[in-house]
Amino acid sequence: MDGHHLTKQYRFKDFRQALDFTNRVGELAEEVGIGDDLTFEGPVAIAESIAPKRAFVSRPTYPLYAIAGVVEGAVLASTPEEADLVWVCNPNNPTGAIMASPQRKALLDVVEDAGSWLLADEVYQGAEREGPETKSLWGSYERTLITNGLSKAYGLPGLRIGWAVAPPKLIEELMSYHDYLTLTPTMLSDRLARFVLEKRKRQEVLGRTRSILRKNYPAIRDWIEDHGSLFAHVPPAAGAICYIRYAMKMNSTELVERLRKEKSTLLVPGDMFGMDGYVRIGIGPPTDYLLAGLDRFDVLLRELKAGRAR
Repeated sequence: MDGHHLTKQYRFKDFRQALDFTNRVGELAEEVGIGDDLTFEGPVAIAESIAPKRAFVSRPTYPLYAIAGVVEGAVLASTPEEADLVWVCNPNNPTGAIMASPQRKALLDVVEDAGSWLLADEVYQGAEREGPETKSLWGSYERTLITNGLSKAYGLPGLRIGWAVAPPKLIEELMSYHDYLTLTPTMLSDRLARFVLEKRKRQEVLGRTRSILRKNYPAIRDWIEDHGSLFAHVPPAAGAICYIRYAMKMNSTELVERLRKEKSTLLVPGDMFGMDGYVRIGIGPPTDYLLAGLDRFDVLLRELKAGRAR
């Protein structure tokens, strides 16, 4: 798959049409860039293309956004009003929160007043536990770039397909990085992705995701409540994630490393998101598997309370 041809000839047009979530197929044909579901390289390429001098990253969120800005020479701003690039994640990772209408309006007012770029990661869109699908920020403001992919809400990380929606000139510049960053997507992945994004199939796939969340969230909510004051959380509105505060005098990375090494169980430490004293638990696996992992966490908690260590 040649990056130059993808830029100039706009291959995978059918894929772009499958992404017509704004009912603007004709315009989207040149406003969507398709590539690997990148983790580090994608944010760096975006930051390099926009070349911000000051970047604001709404926290807590995926930490590589801030790293990407710094790698490209930007200073991290303390408020969005000071920035020429504002990076948000909606629905949010790690909290599962969704921007309410007043927050959304306030954000758009800030970036419009400053003439800043707005970059929104919407990879959890469609994984709402209750309520309607989160409205995309695309179309609200001209200097907007949206990233999304099949790895989270769709539960298809193996296809390695993601996309960006932005003004055509920025998409063309981003696609110039395609040959350097995209190694694994195949024509089969593209075809399967288009199949999944067909309107009826998309709703079926996202419906499956929501059914898993509606089944698993009560299980972890009950587990949290069974521990009384040890844990506290705000119910996630979207995403197969639950962000939990714990009342122990122990660093979150240290806690997660103990759990990994001693119980072969993986969580994400809160200090990865700049919030020590929290852990993020994934709630997407089969319920029995989730409960088995929580049982292992319980064993470690009992050992820590008893003062046992290996």
